[in-house]
Amino acid sequence: MATPAAQRWTALIAELDDSDLSTRKFAHARGINPRTLTWWKWRLRKEEEERQDDGFFELVPREHLAALDLTVGGASITVDRDTDLCLLRRVVEALA
Repeated sequence: MATPAAQRWTALIAELDDSDLSTRKFAHARGINPRTLTWWKWRLRKEEEERQDDGFFELVPREHLAALDLTVGGASITVDRDTDLCLLRRVVEALA
């Protein structure tokens, strides 16, 4: 659930997006700091991107599994106990 501050800034950013004003002019007209407005715009869009990022899941092979084969974006990937999971995530994100 969004905080009251996030709700307020979401509404202001929606107004900004619907206006023909630059961020600076919009902020001046509303009496707010343009840098604060820009920061909130960045933060809220980043949170939205993170909520929509459901294409990756953490995969930790069980002890009895020797290896696991995955197909992502047409590429075949073999994952075993020694697989660097950070690297695997970057590869899967690049292929997705």
